[in-house]
Amino acid sequence: LIMPMTDDPSIGSSGKELPSWPAFKALTGVLEGFDLVIGNPPFLSQLSTETAHDRTYASLLQQRFGQAALAYTNPAALFLLLASEIASPDGGVVALLQPVSTLSAQGARQVREAVLSKGSMTALWVAGQRVFDADVDVCAPIITLGDSSRHTNLLGGRTFRNLGNDRAPGSDEATWSSLLATSRGAPRHGARTEGRLGEVAEATADFRDQYYGLVPHIIDLFEPASARQPPLITSGLIDPAECRWGAQEMKFNKSSYRYPRVELDDLPEQLQDWADNRLVPKVLLATQTRVLEALVDLSGEYLPSVPVVTITSDEEDLWKIGALLVSPPITLIALRRHLGTALSSEALKLRARDVLDVPMPLNNDPWAEAGFEFENATNAKADSRRSLLIECGSLMCDAYGVSNAEELVDWWKARLPPLRKPTMTTQVAAAEMIS
Repeated sequence: LIMPMTDDPSIGSSGKELPSWPAFKALTGVLEGFDLVIGNPPFLSQLSTETAHDRTYASLLQQRFGQAALAYTNPAALFLLLASEIASPDGGVVALLQPVSTLSAQGARQVREAVLSKGSMTALWVAGQRVFDADVDVCAPIITLGDSSRHTNLLGGRTFRNLGNDRAPGSDEATWSSLLATSRGAPRHGARTEGRLGEVAEATADFRDQYYGLVPHIIDLFEPASARQPPLITSGLIDPAECRWGAQEMKFNKSSYRYPRVELDDLPEQLQDWADNRLVPKVLLATQTRVLEALVDLSGEYLPSVPVVTITSDEEDLWKIGALLVSPPITLIALRRHLGTALSSEALKLRARDVLDVPMPLNNDPWAEAGFEFENATNAKADSRRSLLIECGSLMCDAYGVSNAEELVDWWKARLPPLRKPTMTTQVAAAEMIS
């Protein structure tokens, strides 16, 4: 990846200048570049200790590829950049297998910009099924150098079926997620917006220090002995307008809990300060979900766990923010901006800064009505919550001025999590507490 094959063991050692790729072209005798570069580079996630680079190798990659080789950049993306360097700048074609995350990962953004500064993505193949032993979603962007095509042809599966086409991304676009969303059947709807959520709210995502710091202080207790034992909420316990705490078992650090709580008084002082800052009125947003799933914690009783995103604002705006995040227009916008960053290529994973960049609707009156419906959905029983959420979604389509809103709502409804009722264990525990 860093250099052509050589018999000189000193090349690449500390202080030694790496050979240039023009020299590699000269070595192969193809000075004008290759007509076609294809391949299946290694997928080496830098978030896994088994495949992450050591510091020496990471330094060499940064020396060779500059800002494109960030700490979390998968080397598969660097191979894509390398291929664009050795292909002919006048019509050369690059077709490399990539993890789907290359389309959207922040660590690959510099690679995407560099590659599309040389040409355009004329096609994108998305596997959409398992094609290797490894459990990874794969794709293959087809880059034609020197080309200025405005559309990208989309292909899918082992039979390379035609999935239509979409607008080709430009070199200035943050992700290629929109192409993946179209290949997954996402519709296209315009939205009338004004401002961004960051103008009225703050968003925070916590890190592994908080996650592992809580491990020794979690208890399994339905009824707390004091107010200093708040419920712990993970992404899996968040449904749209619903908290599933106690309704299902959850896992934390490989241990299972039915009623997870945190003993705040036993936390180190730094973690106690962190917990106090989280135990305020807020909106909690889950990750790794097919639609954006959020709930409002108006009383500030829940303690969020990594990777839940915490959104704070004026209390009177929290219901509106919940309605906005769960709405069909924002799920669609999030898919077209961020699809491919989650563990599944069908799911969404937003960072705190992504939440702050969510656009707000132009029409405030239906947005306010949607906030009331979101509050009603939160307080409703399970069998009526779905209809209230759908009404909330329709109102948000009005707020965003979506044309043919019924089509968008139907698409969104099909992605909502299935209706889940409280388990018998929870019902019995609640009955015992009442008695």
